[in-house]
Amino acid sequence: SEKIIEDFEKIQFNDHPGDIQNDEHSLSNKTQDDQGKSKGLDGNHQTSEDALSCLKEENQQLRKELESKVLFIQENSLSAIEKIREIKDLKNSEIEVLARGESLTIEVRKLLEKNKEHESTIIRATSEKLQLQQELDILYRGLKQELKCPICLSVPKTEKIPVCKNGHITCSTCSQERC
Repeated sequence: SEKIIEDFEKIQFNDHPGDIQNDEHSLSNKTQDDQGKSKGLDGNHQTSEDALSCLKEENQQLRKELESKVLFIQENSLSAIEKIREIKDLKNSEIEVLARGESLTIEVRKLLEKNKEHESTIIRATSEKLQLQQELDILYRGLKQELKCPICLSVPKTEKIPVCKNGHITCSTCSQERC
């Protein structure tokens, strides 16, 4: 088989038509000699023309297979590159989301701290309000006690609080009758 290929290469580059016939004859003889070992290239070819034709067909098939494989590899490479870009974009987006999440976590912590501060301020203000309310209630009871009419024991509700000639605070009804 290797001998036939070498002879084929010699025939292919030979410029003289007469030499091709001589080479064909020698190739044919060599092919017949090699028939016991291998019947031509694939066991069916008898002449160099058949071998040449077979090699050309095989070359075409191999070329087509190679082209289709190269095309397949190129398409898959482009697809793989696209997938890698998509994954890279997703990773970048994920990193941005994580970074934003971290900054939001920090903001939430700050807001929680401020909320605690406000809660303590509200608790203090509520406590102060209760204390002031208690003081106000004490003052109100004391004032009520001072302004109460000693005769009918009611608190005067008019704009002017009447006082008798002797300096007693009375309601308008009792001041006219008693003092």
